[in-house]
Amino acid sequence: EWGHEANVGYFAQDHHEQLHGSETVFKYLEEKAPADMRDKVRSVLGQMLFSGDDAHKLVAQISGGEAARLLIGGLIITQPNVLVMDEPTNHLDLEAIDALGNALKAYPGSCIFVSHDRDFVRLLATRIIVLTQNGLEDITASYDDYLNAAGQDYLSRAKQAVEKKPQKAEAKKPAPKVMPDKINPRLQ
Repeated sequence: EWGHEANVGYFAQDHHEQLHGSETVFKYLEEKAPADMRDKVRSVLGQMLFSGDDAHKLVAQISGGEAARLLIGGLIITQPNVLVMDEPTNHLDLEAIDALGNALKAYPGSCIFVSHDRDFVRLLATRIIVLTQNGLEDITASYDDYLNAAGQDYLSRAKQAVEKKPQKAEAKKPAPKVMPDKINPRLQ
């Protein structure tokens, strides 16, 4: 259970379920905003790259990246002091991932996240929780320090691809050509 002062904001990996298709982008954010933040809705929409008529798009018509940005805008406007984020970089382009990473690095609250994006993890992680066959390992370290200690980079797609790639067998010597008369001398 969270502490009594915790105001938790959640970003789901499958975030389209959190959005209702009949409302506009503006209406979604306006309904999320506390009373003292209602005048900031347009500003937050602009920060999330919804300008002009984009604010009047129906939530059902926005792309995965736009949906992710809208939900992040919802977190900005509700100002939680604890963020729980499940794969926050999914559907975002590189520029948006960099902006999110930098914003979270400056975020004054606590952020718990799951990500397969090694660069994102490297930028933000100060504590690593590893699920193993023996249970949880709780490591207070940066991702690079953890990798140096563990000796394995679980998020390296290139390394995983190499490990999964079948190893080349030693070059086999070609089988000698066998003539029918060599198989059975009686056939001569």
